[in-house]
Amino acid sequence: LSRDAAVHERLGREAEARARLVELAAPALEARRRQAGGGGPQAPAHGRARQHRAGGASTREPRPGARGRAAERRWRRPLAWLIARQRSRIASEIYAHLGGGSPLLANTEAQARALEAALGPEYRCFIAMRYWHPQTEETVAAVAAWRPDEIVLLPLYPQFSTTTAGSSLKAWHDEAHRQRVTASAREVPPYPTEPGFIATLAGHIDEQLAEEGRPARLLLSAHGLPLKIVRKGDPYPAQIESTAAAVINALEHRPEDWRVCYQSRVGPLAWLGPSVDEE
Repeated sequence: LSRDAAVHERLGREAEARARLVELAAPALEARRRQAGGGGPQAPAHGRARQHRAGGASTREPRPGARGRAAERRWRRPLAWLIARQRSRIASEIYAHLGGGSPLLANTEAQARALEAALGPEYRCFIAMRYWHPQTEETVAAVAAWRPDEIVLLPLYPQFSTTTAGSSLKAWHDEAHRQRVTASAREVPPYPTEPGFIATLAGHIDEQLAEEGRPARLLLSAHGLPLKIVRKGDPYPAQIESTAAAVINALEHRPEDWRVCYQSRVGPLAWLGPSVDEE
């Protein structure tokens, strides 16, 4: 009994320490980026999943003010690895269902090759992932070596957020400046209701609804975002709603019961809702 009590006391202290760490590091969670669009580990090993999640949890937009930056630097890395340790096993189990690793890089490479074929031999598509390889630094170096006349930056986030497309574009420009890439660069704007994008989503959903053969409740799930960022004017939730409305209007088997919901909440801050779990 005495040993059990000591163990419970130690576990209690560890839980309190973790809770305190999350509380103190809350500012570093505000702009946690969407990991679903940023790349994923190629194998389900816990180490790789943890490395990927640590990268996603610790990378964020800098905030003004020396005091705020100092606090973030102090807590960002410990918090990132705490989140990674807690979630790496879950992530690994998910990747196991996807064939042993994230398909995102392979799918993105296939998109790049298809786009090259459509554009012609004078064009080349390069891939930059946010939280896995090839990362921005590697891709900027490859583009610089190819010496293009012009660069077109195409974020693969259809809806714009300062924490995803915005931070990705900033990372590119910063790294291109550091590596002295002189070619001019243009940015493709957000495309939340682009007809081909909507038709593809609606087509896949229609197939599933037709197989159901009965009334179904449709949840359109998007990655969440802290409300504090939304209140600063981030356009992401409005663009998510516009995508959802366009998809529903394009469906052949249109359900009466559908809802937009959000996933992947991390930390103690209030996030966009309702969550997938609530629905």
